[in-house]
Amino acid sequence: MAKSSKEHKKAKQKRGQEDLAAAAIAALLERNAAQAKAAAIKNPDVVLDEEEQQQKQQQRRRNDAEEEEVPLASVNKVQERTRGVPKSGRVWKRQSGQKTSMMRKDLGLKNAFDKKMKRRNKERAVRAKARAMLEEMKEAKRAERRRIQQRQKQREENRAKSVVVQQITDTRKIKKMSRKQLKYIMKM
Repeated sequence: MAKSSKEHKKAKQKRGQEDLAAAAIAALLERNAAQAKAAAIKNPDVVLDEEEQQQKQQQRRRNDAEEEEVPLASVNKVQERTRGVPKSGRVWKRQSGQKTSMMRKDLGLKNAFDKKMKRRNKERAVRAKARAMLEEMKEAKRAERRRIQQRQKQREENRAKSVVVQQITDTRKIKKMSRKQLKYIMKM
């Protein structure tokens, strides 16, 4: 019976994990053998068999562990399990421990109450100053507009004074005038 592609992939991953585990065991054995050779070279008279050597190493590790203080971070750290080769082939990429949605958000720096109040007062002062500056600018524009209107009014008055006028006392003349002439008539 033929295997499905999923079963084939699972079997391949399992083989990869077994290969990694076998490689790790082989590396440990080589290291132990190298240590035994080094011990035999230093002291050729005393050559211990492998079991005694392993017992001594375990005893040393226990003693070292008792002497060293274990930080809390390492106690809480989840032990990583051996992984096979990822499907993408990117063996250097790590799997994240948690989903992004489950990660704890950083709340930022928490300021003391005094700092908070100082910051608020400063912001209020800045806003008040900005309002005052805007009001000054508006007032300056209003004053400029008033000056322009006064100047225009003065010009109109001056123009009216300087115009050469001819009074029309007889209203019958107005009736006889053409439209063009009527344009120039002003009522005073």
